Amino acid sequence: MPWSVSHSVFSDLELGRRANWDKTLAHAETGDESYEEKTEDLLDALTEHLLCGEKLVRFYEVEKEKIKDFRRKAENLQVDDNIFSDKFPILVPENELNGPVPNLSVSAIHKNEEGIAIVLSSKRYTYSRQKFLKDQFEDLPPELSKYNEFIGVSYKRYEAFDVLWIPNNSSVIEIRADYPEGKEATQVVYAINQAEIFFSKKFGEDYFQNKINFFPAIDSLYKSRDDGKVIELGFMVSGAAQKLEKSRRDGTCCRVEAYHLSGIQGLELPIAVYRIVVMWKRPHNSNSYSRPEVGIHGRSTQTAEPSPYLTEIAISRCGSLEDYNFVRDRILRHCH
Repeated sequence: MPWSVSHSVFSDLELGRRANWDKTLAHAETGDESYEEKTEDLLDALTEHLLCGEKLVRFYEVEKEKIKDFRRKAENLQVDDNIFSDKFPILVPENELNGPVPNLSVSAIHKNEEGIAIVLSSKRYTYSRQKFLKDQFEDLPPELSKYNEFIGVSYKRYEAFDVLWIPNNSSVIEIRADYPEGKEATQVVYAINQAEIFFSKKFGEDYFQNKINFFPAIDSLYKSRDDGKVIELGFMVSGAAQKLEKSRRDGTCCRVEAYHLSGIQGLELPIAVYRIVVMWKRPHNSNSYSRPEVGIHGRSTQTAEPSPYLTEIAISRCGSLEDYNFVRDRILRHCH
């Protein structure tokens, strides 16, 4: 889930790692060790993860004459006084989200030497589906007896954290929306649009008009063979054939995988890449490392457009803000 403390936290704080993440959590919850002295460190780590973990991101270029005024307004913004801000960075439990809560609320403002992050909290829903066979039920109503299986859908409320990031030394701002695994991108794009409207009203001006186009970064990343490892690649070949390649679990980079190279060598025209996921391996210390990823998911039909346009990317699996900033800076280089 997007609010989980990153896996590196336990190793960084020396909280007794075990063979895997589940065993580490179980040991922390039921072991004899006392971690009270680590509470503040863990809260700081959780806050950091809420700012950068599992996000769908949109970047904007703000005019230089406006960015200073934007920063000034952000500096003067106040945190809302409600249940979200009272508990931050701890999540509001699901049972406390049953009643009326604010639609969008400024739950925290986080400042550091690089800029200011304004955190928006909101109540959202996720759902799961489960299949049931007809034989699992007794005394079905006649109108349902003709069906052999049923699909049950359960909804769960959760607190989402979206972030407006305003850097001190750049005119490129960001909105990072929570993008938990299994959540549809269209729903998260809606959340970004709502955040734009919220902040435009809050600041009295729309600073979100000039969205950065990520589509050119897809081909640029593909051609940069030394920049990360491509673990997913979608492309079109001559004759309108569509291909999707994946190489996870320490497999070979899709750029240089033998099957891929032998296939494109027989083509008369270059491939047209429209989808890419790139992973970097970044050491944190001698005992741990992270593998942040960026996913740029265009559509195959965009390869036929003269100027394809894509305004969202997924940045995930970051172990720290340093990981996130590393990925962000690399993508910005490939966009220009």
